[in-house]
Amino acid sequence: IPKDANALLFLSANVEKFQAKLIIIGTIQAIRIANKKEGYVSAAEEFSALRHLAHELKIKIICVHHTKKRKISR
Repeated sequence: IPKDANALLFLSANVEKFQAKLIIIGTIQAIRIANKKEGYVSAAEEFSALRHLAHELKIKIICVHHTKKRKISR
């Protein structure tokens, strides 16, 4: 899957091709730029772009975001 702006183009093309009404991205890391700083501003910009795409295409986009998993000791 392409990253950043190319991911938006990829998603848009697939919505048109398959007449999709819903896109589920699992996980969001699949389309984020790896060397981009982690933080609220960076994430807000990326999610804003997805939100705008959803409005433009009149679809729903669900993003799965995982944080580091902890081991649970028993």
